[in-house]
Amino acid sequence: MTSARTSVPGPLDVIVVAVADRTGADLARDLIGAGHHVAVAGPRITRLVDLVAGTSAPAMVVDLDDPTMVGDMIARVGRRLGPVTLVADPGGAITVGPWRIDDVVTTRGESAQAA
Repeated sequence: MTSARTSVPGPLDVIVVAVADRTGADLARDLIGAGHHVAVAGPRITRLVDLVAGTSAPAMVVDLDDPTMVGDMIARVGRRLGPVTLVADPGGAITVGPWRIDDVVTTRGESAQAA
């Protein structure tokens, strides 16, 4: 179940940030800088590498329009960092499946995997 999130992410949240534009990149930078468990995903490797350089945040090249790739990416993040609790897509880049969001959403108590 997803719902709009209005509070600040907690220290145990695992956050995936879709980075397809400057807004996503800025959000990822802010979350990583604040010490959150973050993974970044997007279509361009150079933008992702620049974001995670010097951090432990994983970066994944993903076609955000491909439901299989998005589902696989969320599952991989879950295996590496723990169950994904937040997906942030400030630019509206994810256009497929249950991940189509325009803001930060939460899936408290369950991993955000393909339905």
